[in-house]
Amino acid sequence: MVTYPVTHRYEHVGYDKAPPALCRNMTDAMQMQQLCMEEKVKLKIRYNLMNRTSRSLTQGALFGWALFKGVHDIMLSGGGEPFTCLMVGYLATAFQGLAVATIFLWSMGAAEVFAAQVFEGECYCLYQLPWLDSTLGLSSPFVLLLIFCIKLQSIGKAALYGDYMYSVSYHMPFHLAKRSIPWTRGSLLSPLVTGHQALRPERAWLNN
Repeated sequence: MVTYPVTHRYEHVGYDKAPPALCRNMTDAMQMQQLCMEEKVKLKIRYNLMNRTSRSLTQGALFGWALFKGVHDIMLSGGGEPFTCLMVGYLATAFQGLAVATIFLWSMGAAEVFAAQVFEGECYCLYQLPWLDSTLGLSSPFVLLLIFCIKLQSIGKAALYGDYMYSVSYHMPFHLAKRSIPWTRGSLLSPLVTGHQALRPERAWLNN
């Protein structure tokens, strides 16, 4: 982690306007950097990511998403009433959307700095995550957002053409997908799925 030492007395003018800060008995920035790299100082780091309300909301939303997703598939595979299955699916999607919103708030903390108080009321060491960790932390919500947008389109089609399993992927011949309407979008939730072409009369026995 990269360290940025800042003294407490410059808070009223903003950290961006503060000159290089040193704790007591420090004569240059190099000594301050060495102090901030000590393990006893790092143990005092306050990780804001662990105490955020959005963290608890994200975990709850992900749990609700997984729970109702499983309930939906069990009901659908067990021959449940179609309207009820759709309503449970909508509830799972609502939790998925809540998870997307809260994880955006939570992951923004990955771009923040984390403080460790060196001496009581005097100075702090500030730390930030490496750029790769920050990038991964900020990119995860966008992946979930993309999945959520695809899901919204799918549940809309499910209401028109029939519900589908959320947790199971089916493999099928390409010639069947190609003859169906939305095959280029990676989905077969369509009003028309076309199968084999009609066989020639001399091969009609294959249908028997």
